Amino acid sequence: MELGFIWTVLVVIFGGVVALRWLLGSVNWWFYETKLGDKRFSLPPGDLGWPFIGNMWSFLRAFKSSNPDSFIANFVTRFGNTGIYKAFMFGNPSIIVTVPEACRRVLTDDEYFKPGWPSSTLKLIGRKSFIGISYEEHKRLRRLTAAPVNGHEALSMYMRYIEEIVTSALDKWAGMGQIEFLTELRKLTFRIIMYIFLSSESEQVMEALEREYTTLNYGVRAMAINLPGFAYHKALKARKNLVAIFQSIVNERREKREKQPPRSKKDMMDALLEVEDENGRRLNDEEIIDVLVMYLNAGHESSGHITMWATLFLQQHPEFFQRAKAEQEAIVKNRPPTQKGLTLKEVRQMEYLSKVVDESLRLLTFSFVVFREAKADVQMSGYTIPKGWKVLVWFRSIHLDPEIYPNPKEFNPSRWDGLTPKAGTFLPFGAGSRMCPGNDLAKLEITIFLHYFLLNYELERVNPRCPPMAGTASFVRKVGTAVRKVAGNKGSTWNTPHMAAASRAIVERIPLVDLVVEVRDARIPLSSEYEHLRNFPSSFRRIIVLNKMDLANRSQMKEWMMYFEQQNCISYGVNSHNKDNIKEFLNFLQARVRELKKAGHSNYTTTIMLVGIPNVGKSALANSLHQIGRISAAEKGKLKHASVSAQPGETKDISSFKIASHPNIYVLDTPGILPPEILDIEVCSKLALTGAISDCFIGETELARYFLAVLNLTVGLKAECSGALNSAGCELDKRQKRKYPTDHTQDFIVQDVRRTLFEVASSFGGNLEDENDLAWLIEAQLSTLQKALHVTMASVDDTHNKVATKLLNLYRTGRLGHYTLDRVPWNA
Repeated sequence: MELGFIWTVLVVIFGGVVALRWLLGSVNWWFYETKLGDKRFSLPPGDLGWPFIGNMWSFLRAFKSSNPDSFIANFVTRFGNTGIYKAFMFGNPSIIVTVPEACRRVLTDDEYFKPGWPSSTLKLIGRKSFIGISYEEHKRLRRLTAAPVNGHEALSMYMRYIEEIVTSALDKWAGMGQIEFLTELRKLTFRIIMYIFLSSESEQVMEALEREYTTLNYGVRAMAINLPGFAYHKALKARKNLVAIFQSIVNERREKREKQPPRSKKDMMDALLEVEDENGRRLNDEEIIDVLVMYLNAGHESSGHITMWATLFLQQHPEFFQRAKAEQEAIVKNRPPTQKGLTLKEVRQMEYLSKVVDESLRLLTFSFVVFREAKADVQMSGYTIPKGWKVLVWFRSIHLDPEIYPNPKEFNPSRWDGLTPKAGTFLPFGAGSRMCPGNDLAKLEITIFLHYFLLNYELERVNPRCPPMAGTASFVRKVGTAVRKVAGNKGSTWNTPHMAAASRAIVERIPLVDLVVEVRDARIPLSSEYEHLRNFPSSFRRIIVLNKMDLANRSQMKEWMMYFEQQNCISYGVNSHNKDNIKEFLNFLQARVRELKKAGHSNYTTTIMLVGIPNVGKSALANSLHQIGRISAAEKGKLKHASVSAQPGETKDISSFKIASHPNIYVLDTPGILPPEILDIEVCSKLALTGAISDCFIGETELARYFLAVLNLTVGLKAECSGALNSAGCELDKRQKRKYPTDHTQDFIVQDVRRTLFEVASSFGGNLEDENDLAWLIEAQLSTLQKALHVTMASVDDTHNKVATKLLNLYRTGRLGHYTLDRVPWNA
């Protein structure tokens, strides 16, 4: 009777959850689709998502991950490759178009489509800017401003200044040693656009404006939540500050024009003040200011990013670099002796460099979408786009379509040889009457920079293993710099005399053993590389073992195995604590030994040496192989046991363990070895976080901050934590809580930690790409975790240190998720 009642309750709860989910999923359908009448049956396939937020949650998750294309891929998987889908985006029912014909029609058909940017974006960029005005107003404003920006005379005039600032900047950077490339490029492109529009070269003014524009851009890409602490709220303040600055400049210029004759040297501001239409009407202050906000924003962001990526792409592909460089050298060689600097004619002769720029624009698709609104019901691809619905033109899907561009994610400027893109297949600046008005100026800036860079410079990445843009940069620098400082301190360093002696002994024995197994940490497959084997040939005598695979991201683990296979390296993923996995690995080793014997490279007894950096699990692997091997062989006798510790440097000597009989196979467990100095701060920080370098050198609190930065910038944080909260494993045993109230490894405490991280991250209103905002979030998480980890109140530093120690332990044991810190260098 009691059991039946429980089942009834469970069925009712389950049914209620299903009904509630269906009800919530139907709200947008009922509110927006049912009022369309019969037209709703001809809507494109798709899903309007949840009430109010629609599909924005999955959109933001995708675009904060390393795979932004997963958002559209999900629609394709669920609804087929129709090229047109319904969704609920940015607070409006929307139609997403992803194929060339549909995109081109939406962009060029001004009769049926008008600008449809979200009101939140219009408030930031300006209602009188190009994205907010009607077709007639846009036509007038574009006609008045096009020539001063993109005209032949204007571009010829701007070339001299662009050349001067580019050559000066490159010369300056060459003498600086290390630079943050994107930061310097953004300053460079912003300086150019400031000079063109305002003739201003004041460092103070530019820095102030750039700070405001950085804040403005974060708000454009954030949810429109106008509450203190949120990115959109900060962006509105930045917009207000920019308007005030520009208004003061407009007022000052107008006063000067009344008192003094017009200047002979004019900038864009002068042109905007002077220009008038056929009726004698001039631009008012609001129009001028919104044009300035729009143009300077574009000059601040897009040109800098595209220039950075074009440069990196060329550096990564020497064959394309040399071809582009040869073209620039030929242009300079054919130049008249009296000519100084570039001409527009020479720029137009740079056919291959133009392909480099186009390929960079295609691959990046910096503006991945534009917004339109249907002015009437429109029939497209057999579906109806209702009047008033937003239409999102998804450039990215076109530029990365393998049917249009084979191997679309591969940088290949030569794909443009003899290729004339079909209409609608190449839209980096849009199309139609509202094409980006500064497209020629942007391409000119990029081309001039690449011209001088190719002729005289090369770029060497200090941290080639990390992505070019990483939100964890400040934390990486802090931890990595601390590690390097320790390396240079003779009084306290990991490179102890015993490590130096062990290093010499290992180097001497490597040529004498039959197999060398290099054990790496699966979370950092490149950063944990063993220095003494760097020049060791990739042959059948060397095996790379990625240990701790249970702590790494599974999908990235597969990518790493594919990468090593492409590098002609034998690799194997291992979890030292999984008996079945160790059995499989032992069978693999025995198969390798049999191959060695066939090739005549091994005697009856085979010796395998385990080498690697500290704390990658060599001793744990040796113990497991020894135990499984002896049991499998039914050998009697006492098992040996290598000392294992969570701290690096536990193994001091080389020890031998028998792992198989008939034939006899022995493994040599060796001490972990690190080079005396590690130059790459990115590698330093990863080694410290994963425990290869002792925590005492850096401090647990700094390492915990770095880990939280990685965690918060990983797309899986909220999904993983929220998923864990809803799992059956969240049922807490009250007796367990009473028995182990402060053991932070207990499931209920781990669950509290997950919940705390999830709740603090969910309520966070700042921008994760802003280092100050990210630092604020991390401090909030450290403070809030005090209760979840049952840390008693003490001084702030002491409390944070205790929280950090427990948090690092949970990360290093995989209790907070599986993270791979190194990315596969496919293009390296």
